[in-house]
Amino acid sequence: MSSTVPVQQRRGNLWNVWIRVSDIEPEYCLGAFLMNVVLRPQRNLDIKGASMLQQRVVNLKPIAEHSIWVIDLVEVNVIDHFGLTALMMIRRAARQHHCRLYLIHVKQSVRYMLDITELSPRFEFLETIDEVLGEKIRLLLC
Repeated sequence: MSSTVPVQQRRGNLWNVWIRVSDIEPEYCLGAFLMNVVLRPQRNLDIKGASMLQQRVVNLKPIAEHSIWVIDLVEVNVIDHFGLTALMMIRRAARQHHCRLYLIHVKQSVRYMLDITELSPRFEFLETIDEVLGEKIRLLLC
């Protein structure tokens, strides 16, 4: 039975964080939690959206090495230089922790920005989340 626990909520519905409790049972891998993380921004990645996304990543503790991070951009229609910077910061953090980073549900307008800034080759894109994740995930809405 899967239950959902609100972890953090901000007024004005700017962002919510929800974790499905049944999905975060730890597996130990070299002494660390093996945790697959899905980050799902709930707004465009402008100055506010990018800042919220970066805060989510900064507050991920403990970060397990060799886990999988997925940024689900299903709610993101527009990305500006703040959003691109946030994605690059997250990519750098994932690499520092030897984690794999994937982008899914990338809309054409977002992909266009990644293409013209020549950042597309630095990311791995997926069609569905099932391609990489098993059963244990931590879903963060930001």
